Amino acid sequence: MSVFRFILLSCVALATITVNAADLKVGQQYISFPDVFTNATALTKFKYGVALLHCAEYPTARTVFANLRATHPNFTMAYWGEAMTYDFPFNSTMNLAAGVAVLKELDRMLNVSTVAPTITPLEQSLLNATRVLFTANSSLAYLTAMKKAYTAWPNNNEVAAFYSLALYRYSHKEDRGYQSVNAAQRYESIAVSNVILNRQLNHPGALHYLIRAWDDNVNATKLVDAAVRFSGFTVAIQSSQSSHVAAHVWTRLGQWQSVISAAEDAYTVAKENGLAYDYHSAVLAVYAYLQMGKYTLAQETLKRFDPVAPGQVDSRRFTTRVNEALAKAHFAVEVARVTPASNDVEGKQVKSLCSAVSLSPLLSCATCDADKGDGLMLQAAKANAALLFASGWCDFFGYSSISNFGNYTTTLDSLAVKTAESFPFTSQGISVMSQILKALSFSQSKPDDTDTLFTMLTDAAKLELTIDPPGIGTPFPLVSSYEVFAHFGTAYMSKTSQVLRWLNQTVINYPGRTLALADRAVAFASDLNFERACEDYGTIFTSNFDSETDSRLKNFISNRIEDYAECGKDGSVNDSGAILAIVLGAIGLALILILVAFISVYMKTKNFSEKFAKLTEVGHKISSTVIGKKAASHANKEQIQMRPVHLEEDSTVAHNGEAFQEVDMFTIGDEVEEAEIPDPTHIPEWLKDDLKKTPQK
Repeated sequence: MSVFRFILLSCVALATITVNAADLKVGQQYISFPDVFTNATALTKFKYGVALLHCAEYPTARTVFANLRATHPNFTMAYWGEAMTYDFPFNSTMNLAAGVAVLKELDRMLNVSTVAPTITPLEQSLLNATRVLFTANSSLAYLTAMKKAYTAWPNNNEVAAFYSLALYRYSHKEDRGYQSVNAAQRYESIAVSNVILNRQLNHPGALHYLIRAWDDNVNATKLVDAAVRFSGFTVAIQSSQSSHVAAHVWTRLGQWQSVISAAEDAYTVAKENGLAYDYHSAVLAVYAYLQMGKYTLAQETLKRFDPVAPGQVDSRRFTTRVNEALAKAHFAVEVARVTPASNDVEGKQVKSLCSAVSLSPLLSCATCDADKGDGLMLQAAKANAALLFASGWCDFFGYSSISNFGNYTTTLDSLAVKTAESFPFTSQGISVMSQILKALSFSQSKPDDTDTLFTMLTDAAKLELTIDPPGIGTPFPLVSSYEVFAHFGTAYMSKTSQVLRWLNQTVINYPGRTLALADRAVAFASDLNFERACEDYGTIFTSNFDSETDSRLKNFISNRIEDYAECGKDGSVNDSGAILAIVLGAIGLALILILVAFISVYMKTKNFSEKFAKLTEVGHKISSTVIGKKAASHANKEQIQMRPVHLEEDSTVAHNGEAFQEVDMFTIGDEVEEAEIPDPTHIPEWLKDDLKKTPQK
């Protein structure tokens, strides 16, 4: 039997408890609870419910456990399972009241039962941990209780899996900052999941929690196999969440078509099977469509948020509105930059979108239901910051008749202060966005003061460097300060090294991001590295774009590149670009020889210090004349005044209190960009045949 069959058997998410008992019995081998109940059918369904817990299909799992309690009131662990469906560790919230109510039902059953059910030590240990979770409402207290269970039963895969999840729950305080916040617990979660996978390669919980704990751009290449195993057969297994989780991995790798496929599968499966749809998948799909320039499809995806009943005021509706705000903010930010402000159809569409973003009320969950947790505060802060930043960004690109930068930055600064203690990395991200808007506003009010402008942007970039690689989801800040620096900095030859430095970091943090690659191509070309410039240009057109890509994005990128280099869309360097590089190189060599000859004669007749000062002045003028022409041309086109800028250069940058040496600009990030990702939606023919076979015990 195929090793992948476990997914079909253990992660199937149906709206009712009516399942194929034969399949479930085969699936029992993947859920390693001992026989906690004498009724074989009930035990089969219980293990099915546990598999659903591991797949984060909480509503469906709740139905399974609630039906078990109704038909088998003495089934102790059914109460445990239902209580666990009210904890939502992946967004740091829980329905405390509902979980406590289920545990009270368990106590009532134990008190009135004429025949007290036998509770094994393993069951009692898990029940104790769950009581701690819902009474203390503390991730640390729950982790401590689960560690006791894991210490007693280290070889039980389910105890180990829920311990791994408890470790993740404790370490997962924010959507970023994985490297610094409770890092020891995060790495232990990864280690425990790997221990389980060494015993059972296809354990759904171990696969899921490994992906969650390792979900960052630095380690995403290590998760390809786990993501394929966990979500490769989403349509067959009817689990929306498994595809959603895999979409995180493809986002980290910049594999936009795979992101879209996984996100669309999550939506389709949820819709067709009456499952709860996680709208975060829609955010990932919108962002992926934007990277591919498929604006019409992104717009269609946004419409999924419309049917949400306006009368709902619970946390689920609130979370949906959070995701809607993030998706619309991303759309406005990406499209506004590449669409010239005008009264044509496209310009009016962007203006309408920007108006919708700027008029959106800031979110508050004061009316949410019993779901509690700092996660709601974090979600609100991120969504509101995104709306404010997108509004200011639209203003800068001419899509607002009234500039409101002051109000935007004041509110962002206030949000940063409010979140600083509980969510320091999110607070810093908000501060970066505020600093970007302040720099944009300054560039409009004082376009000639480029010294101050670059100081402001450099401060924002250095602050962003102190934030760890982004974790779950789309970029936050919505636009990296490195990209904004590049927007202005590529017009200045003196800024090339800094621009490359920041843009390399952007591509590392957000692999495959289209505008970051385009900006880096311009920076490479400004540095006369046409080969690398055309390589980035080719990556955009061969990996991100296809026949459905909007002409606005294609033209925007092509026009920017063509100001500096002539590239083929396959990444090749056109002959004229190579000839230009050779000519400029020859001119540079000739100038050096002339200067050397001039020095040898001139030094014999004049005072040395006077001569050296004059030579320096002459050299600067010659250099500015030869290599500054193309940059000056671009500066005029961008309406930025060309003037010398002198910023403090430092070869090291502080990162989390440690200094690291600047790395080679021309090799960094290659491994991430070139990773080959298998199609997560492909089901091999041999597997299709295997799935048709009648399962055997």
